[in-house]
Amino acid sequence: MLSVDLELGKPWGTRERGKSRKLDQDLFRMACNCFVPFCVSGLDLRARHTLCADQRGFSPASVRKRCRIAMNNGLEGEIINAERLLKRGQSSAALQSVRRLREFGVDLRIYNRLLNVCAENRNVHVADQILQLIRAEGKELDVISYTTLIKLYVRRKMMGRVGEALSSMRSKGIVPNIVTYNTVLHGLRNGTDVTGAALNILAEMKAQGIKPDVSTYSSIIAIHARSKNLEGVLEGISEMKINDLVPDERLYSKLVRSFARDRMREEVERLLKMMKDDGTEVDASGRCALVRLYALKGDERAVRSIMDISMTSSASSATASFNSALIGFCEANDMEAGERFFKDMRDQIAMDAYSISAVVRLCSMDGDASRVMRIFRMMKERGVLPDPVAYSNVIDALGRLGDVRGAAEMFYEMLDQGMKPNIITYNILLNVFARQGEVEAMRQVFRRMQRDKIVPNHVTYTTLIAGFGRSGNVAGAEKLVEQMESRNCRPNVVTFTALMKCYADTGDIDGVEATRQRMLERRVIPNFATYNVLIDAYGKAGQVERAESAYQDMISADVLPTVVTFTTMMNMYQSAENHEKVSEMFDLLVSMGLKPGLVSYNHLIYAYGRGSDPKKAEDVLQLMRESGIRPDVVTYNSLIASYVRWGLVDKATDVLERMEEEGVEADHVSFSTILCATRNREDSSAVARLKDMAASRGCYIDEDLCAVVEY
Repeated sequence: MLSVDLELGKPWGTRERGKSRKLDQDLFRMACNCFVPFCVSGLDLRARHTLCADQRGFSPASVRKRCRIAMNNGLEGEIINAERLLKRGQSSAALQSVRRLREFGVDLRIYNRLLNVCAENRNVHVADQILQLIRAEGKELDVISYTTLIKLYVRRKMMGRVGEALSSMRSKGIVPNIVTYNTVLHGLRNGTDVTGAALNILAEMKAQGIKPDVSTYSSIIAIHARSKNLEGVLEGISEMKINDLVPDERLYSKLVRSFARDRMREEVERLLKMMKDDGTEVDASGRCALVRLYALKGDERAVRSIMDISMTSSASSATASFNSALIGFCEANDMEAGERFFKDMRDQIAMDAYSISAVVRLCSMDGDASRVMRIFRMMKERGVLPDPVAYSNVIDALGRLGDVRGAAEMFYEMLDQGMKPNIITYNILLNVFARQGEVEAMRQVFRRMQRDKIVPNHVTYTTLIAGFGRSGNVAGAEKLVEQMESRNCRPNVVTFTALMKCYADTGDIDGVEATRQRMLERRVIPNFATYNVLIDAYGKAGQVERAESAYQDMISADVLPTVVTFTTMMNMYQSAENHEKVSEMFDLLVSMGLKPGLVSYNHLIYAYGRGSDPKKAEDVLQLMRESGIRPDVVTYNSLIASYVRWGLVDKATDVLERMEEEGVEADHVSFSTILCATRNREDSSAVARLKDMAASRGCYIDEDLCAVVEY
């Protein structure tokens, strides 16, 4: 942009070079003469201009015009400097630059410009200092100032200050514009229980005569979707259409992803119907969400239907949908359907590295580590190249299946491929050895990390601590905590919980309590896992009252109990033969909306069998099946014990046959429990029948010991 000599009316670049240079020097010299006496008390800008005019022989108006040009050149340079410092995060230097701007007598427009830079860089501290300068100069914030501040607070998720800014605007009679309202609504999108507030903002907009736009309705609809309110979503879409605003593919696809993620199939189907009526199709990310949902629901036909659409769209879209479907089958624990899908589609899809991770996860569900290796090799032979993430997932899967050697081989194969392990890979490998308590192997991996200049993080140290704990080396775990602190890696709640578990596993209650006290002293707030370890430690030590006290502390601290919490409490009460409390904990678990697991059901069946009658235990078994949880040998042994306790030996024997029908193999507890009861009845034919059943399963029954010894 060309500066213009206001007296000559010509661009500076069009004048003679010598004259132009002299004029520029005169202008800046004049500006200096005007601004040098800033410190002189009582001498304002007009007085300085007058003084300069008298000295130079110019008119005061001419001096003011020329001085303004020079001043603006200096002002713009200082503004640019302040913006540059803010973007670099140099807050102190930026503040000094902002304060120097006051010498130019800047207006609110300049301050708003700087506030916007603060908002873009999420710098609340400098923004607060600029507000103080504005107030000190007696200036009033305008709608742009407030909107910029609201944008800053939204980015920092400081919704309390957003509300304060809105209230301040209203009290001063400043009417928010559509940008202000949309910024507030955007901030509410990630909140909870904010539907009412969002609708109030929308009503206020309309009352002010501001017509909502696409951004407005997108936020309102997103807020309804977050609260699982499909009717609110549909109402928002209808209102958009009334106002001649068209919901696009992107908006619909976001909604599909939102409801699919929460496994709300009926709501998803209604959205898809509305999309079809509007002539809109779901995008690639939406299709991924759909196939994952349908796989979770076990609808293989719907999965194939979406896959057909993805395959006609693009190769990358088909691959992404394929991977999502596999993950869905994994999450549904439907290995058979997942395998069928994989076999049908593998020759039609260009699989990628993520496909390896998905397939490995699926194949690891049957607990066969060798099968995971075979599938991995097969995919490599098909030209699917693994990346570091895929190798890390294979290592993790093998480690979880107990194949430590295979996991180590995968790590070295990764190195042979020229791939450099990152912190995630190393942490996974450490966890493989930590599960087995192989301290020396962990040390070797840790030394290699340091050799590769990989800086250990909280996950690294916590994994090492857990591994030392499994090997019973609590002293080594304590040294690791000291090492963390010496390397400026402050132990967090996960670290202290792992250390607490080390003491709990060795039965050292004093160590558990000392670790808890250290957490309190360092202001580390316990989480659900911490309380679970505490409750378990006290329960196993037979200290029921202290375990109950820890549970009450958990509730008082607003830490929500988990299924593990209640299962641990049930186990404690079962050991104490307090069967009513077992039932009470189970009911509380369900009332909190949690889904009981296999162990929870087993405790309840045991409690009913010992405390009331087998009929209730059978009812729980049926409830398990309806919940999709497959009973195991412990479940049936509890039921057998229940029948035996009540003298119903024939019923107990029937349970053995039911186990065989359902593919659950009886163990020594199953046979010895029934054998003891049968022997007490002096029923030789029943004893002989039990012997035959045990022999057919490769077991030998010792009648004197009522025990089973497996070959």
